[in-house]
Amino acid sequence: MCTQRIGRDVILIWLLCSGVAQAQPTGTYEPKFSYVKPEEAQGTTRVEWKAAASAGLSYAAGNANMLTLSGGGNLSRNDGKNKIALQVEGIYGLTWLRQLGDLNGNGVIDADDEVVQVQQTTAGFLLGTFRYDRFFTPRNTLYITTFAGLDWPASKQALVGLQAGYGRLLVKTKAHELLGEAGIDYGYTNYRAPDPIPDAFVEHVHLGAARLFVGYNVTIRDNTTLASSLEALINLNPATIGDRAVGPAQATRLNGKVSLTTQLWKKLNLRAAFGLRYDHTPGLNTQLKFAQSYTGPLRYNQPLDMLTELSLVVTFL
Repeated sequence: MCTQRIGRDVILIWLLCSGVAQAQPTGTYEPKFSYVKPEEAQGTTRVEWKAAASAGLSYAAGNANMLTLSGGGNLSRNDGKNKIALQVEGIYGLTWLRQLGDLNGNGVIDADDEVVQVQQTTAGFLLGTFRYDRFFTPRNTLYITTFAGLDWPASKQALVGLQAGYGRLLVKTKAHELLGEAGIDYGYTNYRAPDPIPDAFVEHVHLGAARLFVGYNVTIRDNTTLASSLEALINLNPATIGDRAVGPAQATRLNGKVSLTTQLWKKLNLRAAFGLRYDHTPGLNTQLKFAQSYTGPLRYNQPLDMLTELSLVVTFL
């Protein structure tokens, strides 16, 4: 992404007092979640509610025509022994490209109307999650999470899944927190088919995986926190993804993220984040169109997806 476009996007962010996310157009965005740390039991009946929301808009016109909308929100309730959390996040991007098209079929481009503008979806991700944590000691928790969503550029028409496991707060000091989680992950993906459709194409994919997670938080000062996490999902069952058969551990995914959050004013926070997501066996790329007579190899989505985010987050509770 060029420096001029980044500067224009940042200015729009501040003018709109909202957040904007920028994603690779054909990346694989897996529905995996940041951890929840076991919070100290209060010993009272006090219930804590939290809510926050962010939204963003980015628009470029001229030689590059692009529109990106992003947003999200979360709500949680914690009584010291039980915590439930709801989260919704999404990004939608459109790009308009100029292309030459021989509309009259004479073999040459000889008319102004044969320069056409084609609309392409470069970002289309939506994910909703629900998580429940049961704190049976101040440092130990059992969790269960469900999710549903979609990721169009990554060729995923639907994502549905479930996670469950055990988490432990390994280190807790005034400035540092280290948490580990281990559990199981089940995910169902409905893949979009490329054109032409290969004979061995499988649309519905079910993966069961072992889940390992580690998260580390550093409080730099009272109103600034640096958070980092790394998650590994190691598939346990064989499957066919697109037209490729994979065995156990051959569809492994890795997700990492680093974010810096600082308070600007009362309920207003600034967050900058960078994430890397690696999928060893990504799906077939449906953005490319081939002729029916094409007999060459099919193309796949990129295994590595990068996501950068700069957002202003407003907290309500």
